[in-house]
Amino acid sequence: MTVVKSIYSEVLKLKYPPIIWMVTFIIGIALAIVFSAHYIDINRAILMGRNPWIRLNGSIGAVFSIFIGVPFLVLLISSAIHVEHQNHGFKQLYTLPKNRMVLILYKLFALLLILFLTILILVLGQILTGYLLNVIYPETEFSYFKIPLFSMLKSYAYIAISFLGVIGIQFFLSLRFKGFLLPASIGIIAYIIGLILSSISNTMSICFPYCYPAIARSQNMFDTSALNIDQSVILNKVEVCSIVIFIVFVIICLITERRKNA
Repeated sequence: MTVVKSIYSEVLKLKYPPIIWMVTFIIGIALAIVFSAHYIDINRAILMGRNPWIRLNGSIGAVFSIFIGVPFLVLLISSAIHVEHQNHGFKQLYTLPKNRMVLILYKLFALLLILFLTILILVLGQILTGYLLNVIYPETEFSYFKIPLFSMLKSYAYIAISFLGVIGIQFFLSLRFKGFLLPASIGIIAYIIGLILSSISNTMSICFPYCYPAIARSQNMFDTSALNIDQSVILNKVEVCSIVIFIVFVIICLITERRKNA
């Protein structure tokens, strides 16, 4: 119960206008891009006789994971940790009886919770977008086909796993450097490099975590066949690497904080 309350308190600390605006903007822009594409050319966006929810889910998932998700996480983590640096929150942690390592983990779990809530709201927005398109274009038959909710959540679960490597690196950078600009700049530059490597299916993308959201699972955006990623397994090599990188950087953060506590 104490752990839940501590994580909840960290989430409450993140409920300030810039982060709320950021989450709202990210969800809105992802839905708006896909809705606009369907509205402008519905004949190409929808394949008659096939479940339109699957195509809609793929489109929104691709926009979110490839073009929006990484910049969102970079700015979210950098701004969340920067607030603590500005308010000298981490210095105050030394005065508490609890180990600072545990409190750092609470902050990390709160950021992961924000990501999961963002994804859940995005899925809900996706469903509302489908029904809105059905009102405008009844021939799309969104109301006729069953919503594959499990498949939607499963696809976003894989997207979240592919984000873990980026989250671990950005969390470490934001703790290591007190300013907002440096960790955010490194993250955005890495995102641009990752986007280029992913688009040309360069083999280096397997080793570069900022590429993982674009290459881990096929989004019908880039041809990643040259990377030999097995899409049929529960966790492919890219997703396993993302998890390992996340764990490694979290351990580095904890070791660093333990030395500061000593």
